[in-house]
Amino acid sequence: MPRIYKRKTTRGASNDVLERALEYMTTNNTSVRSAARDFKIDRTTFQRFVNKKKADPDAVFGYVNCRLKNMVFTPEMERDLSQQIKQLAGQFYGLSKSKVQKVTYLFAKANDLNIPPQWETNKTAGQHFWLSFKERNRLTIRSPEATSMARASAFNQHTAKEFFTNLARVMDKHKFAPQDIYNIDESGLHTVQKPQSVVTGLGTKRVGSVTSAERGELVTVVYGISAAGVVIPPMFIFPRVKYNERFIVEAPNGSTGAARSGGWINEEIFLQYLDHIIKFTRCSKEHKILIIMDNHETHISLSAVDKARENGIVFLTIPPHTSHKLQPLDRTCFGPFKKAYNKAMDNWIRSYPAKTVTIYDIPRFAAEAHNKAFSPENINSGFSCTGIFPYNDGVFPETEFAASNVTDRPTPEPEFEEEIERFVFPDEHVTVTPNNQQPSQTENSSDKNDGTNPTMVEEPEVRTHSPATPASPTQPPTTPTRNATAIPSTSAIPRSQTTPGRDILSEAADGESYTSPQEIIPFPKAEARKTAPNCRRRRYSKVVTDTPNRDEIASRKAPKLQTQKNKVRRSIFELTQESSDSEDLDVNELCNLPSENEVPADEDDPTIELTQVSNVSVNAYILCRFATKKTLKFYVAKVLEGPDSENDLQVKFLKRLGKQNKFAFSEEEAASFPLADVNFVFPNPNSQGTTSRTKHIMTFPVNLGDLNIL
Repeated sequence: MPRIYKRKTTRGASNDVLERALEYMTTNNTSVRSAARDFKIDRTTFQRFVNKKKADPDAVFGYVNCRLKNMVFTPEMERDLSQQIKQLAGQFYGLSKSKVQKVTYLFAKANDLNIPPQWETNKTAGQHFWLSFKERNRLTIRSPEATSMARASAFNQHTAKEFFTNLARVMDKHKFAPQDIYNIDESGLHTVQKPQSVVTGLGTKRVGSVTSAERGELVTVVYGISAAGVVIPPMFIFPRVKYNERFIVEAPNGSTGAARSGGWINEEIFLQYLDHIIKFTRCSKEHKILIIMDNHETHISLSAVDKARENGIVFLTIPPHTSHKLQPLDRTCFGPFKKAYNKAMDNWIRSYPAKTVTIYDIPRFAAEAHNKAFSPENINSGFSCTGIFPYNDGVFPETEFAASNVTDRPTPEPEFEEEIERFVFPDEHVTVTPNNQQPSQTENSSDKNDGTNPTMVEEPEVRTHSPATPASPTQPPTTPTRNATAIPSTSAIPRSQTTPGRDILSEAADGESYTSPQEIIPFPKAEARKTAPNCRRRRYSKVVTDTPNRDEIASRKAPKLQTQKNKVRRSIFELTQESSDSEDLDVNELCNLPSENEVPADEDDPTIELTQVSNVSVNAYILCRFATKKTLKFYVAKVLEGPDSENDLQVKFLKRLGKQNKFAFSEEEAASFPLADVNFVFPNPNSQGTTSRTKHIMTFPVNLGDLNIL
């Protein structure tokens, strides 16, 4: 492949001057000598130019002509090759430079073209061809962004249409204004920053920059923005057991906080954030707002949905693994925010050397990056580029869904293929056969000219490509399902008839076909996935606060509550299992069973009277009875929610400290407990201290006696 030569001198006439001189001579009907003298061109050069133009008006002269004569591929073949490379990159299966050179060599060999000897020696295209090919077809080398398989396949036309359909429905129903449309999401802030680029000496191999630690800790920040360009003050979730207001002293104005081991959000913290949103938006059933968010389990819990419905909040979820396309915060806000956050931390470390960053410094850096990243321009751009507001369901062109073509599935074939073919092709009556078998005609075939079968079987392994019809990655490769007559312009040329070093330029001019680049490196196609019997439930875009979706969440939660109830009873209270043939004891007899730690009690001592409690109030402390076959166990619990339809309470159990009258809450989560097993309601407890270590310990003004309270 020749290089692209450039003129090094200004001697001689350029093609532009020669063209203007020829036009002047033709228009004014002058001689060659006169036109050459007027344009100061050598007469012999101009005469040679005129003769070539008379022989071929479309002829190309100069270095361009030399390059075209020595090109390996025709312009159509180069266009198809570059188009295949671009489409593979659009499907996130792009080729490296060395791979492109290898594919180019195979493409030339498949078409028996004249190639330089160096290509044959190295089994790859040369460097000079690569540089000129890249420039002619506007190609470049880019570092790709790592994209998970889930994101590449999840963002497709079906999921996008599903989301925009739900969005249009809720906007038409509630007539949301831009100030009523919100997007919320979480992001993690680390105590270890990503250093900025630094200036150093030329040729330096390794450059370092100081960071606070090697791994650091994480603080989750929850942000909310509206389509009107307004940002809700963030919420910080610290990896601590207890939260203190001093954690967010330097945070952005109006911020709130919470604490949880690990620093991640859960259902309870999300309920606190909903209260934070209600406070700033002043939403109600009369003034509803729309919140667009992902399908995380903490966002669509039953308690969160009920709170949203009570306060006029409509939840719309985006499809899973599509937040990089459909979430405004991810598109235009979190990127600048993280960049400004890292810059603020980097500057602080350089100002205070040898000091480490703690989680309590994170709100300060977030406040510095807050105003730079969450500007009205960035927020409005995020809602616009996702098509949420202004509403635009066609904001994503078809090229944005190219990556999902890898996992597209063809339409299942009908059960009665023969009948379908006879209906579609009534004049042929072709029998459908597998690709590796010879198709046969029916007895009623209309093609009986000479008693032979004129149709021919297409070979699936030999496919050709015509220059006039380039292949498209969005169209799946066709598989012959019925007999088809071969078309000369698209039929493959047998290898036995090809001549090494054939003139591809003249053959292309005559309309001859050639092997397509798609035959050399086809578009990737994934196999059908095997669905596991206990696979994770598929999520999709939906309006969670609608009654059918809310009832679906409640129906899924009911079995979990029952399972959790049984698990708590087995793990915390260690119920012993007896043989099935033993007789159950009556409830009254259970109350009279001896305790494991039975001690004779004095009749004059005030003790707890075990009675059947029929009604309890929220936040009351109760005595819960757990009976086995041979003994009784009691636990103290606090009522969180009143009796439900099954007459069960939501309680949180306390743990007895030794054998004293001292109790503290256990680390177990809330559980369900039947009201029928409540035997006593305690008076309000007394706190044992004021320090952080002792203020959570409480006592009850009763004599516990010899009850086996754990």
